[in-house]
Amino acid sequence: MTEALSQVADRARRRLMPSKSYKPTKWDLRFMRIADMEVAQWSKDQSSKVGAVIVKDRRIISTGYNGLPRGCDDDVPERHERPEKYEWFIHAEPNCIINAAREGVSTLGADMYLNWYPCHICAGYIKQAGIRRLFVDQEPEWEHHKWGKGFIRAKTILEEEKDGQHKVEVVYMNYDAHRQGIIQDKTSQSIPNEKS
Repeated sequence: MTEALSQVADRARRRLMPSKSYKPTKWDLRFMRIADMEVAQWSKDQSSKVGAVIVKDRRIISTGYNGLPRGCDDDVPERHERPEKYEWFIHAEPNCIINAAREGVSTLGADMYLNWYPCHICAGYIKQAGIRRLFVDQEPEWEHHKWGKGFIRAKTILEEEKDGQHKVEVVYMNYDAHRQGIIQDKTSQSIPNEKS
């Protein structure tokens, strides 16, 4: 890790400690469950099921999940294989924002519920869309060998304020997300998929 990125990581870690313990409201849990247990499960991605819900005044105004662009064939096996899938799939966050834009619905001042911490590119989209609070399942692994640097960049993007532009408040819900998928048991109750 470069010296500059290491310093950014240290600053991010120092800012991570919440000033008070967060206890999700029933509404927060409802919207996170919808993002995780419903919307994310619509994704045909075979390895990661990510869902986003944008909410204003306790009303869902948009949803999105990770998937191919509209009209693209998501049954082509090669499009699901790494690294090729990264060229085809659109993340849940921009899909959610785009879906709102398609319907002419403003996201300015809204909240987003997301069952995985955003990458740095999606953090930029979230900030540009005017999202004021981002509720995520868990605090990410800042030192993750593959995603850690991107998580730290995302945190920096979300937190910076300049020229009167807002920062995005990030709320870690300590929610156990089901990014590997959900299967239905014989009693029609949702249970986590153990597939890795």
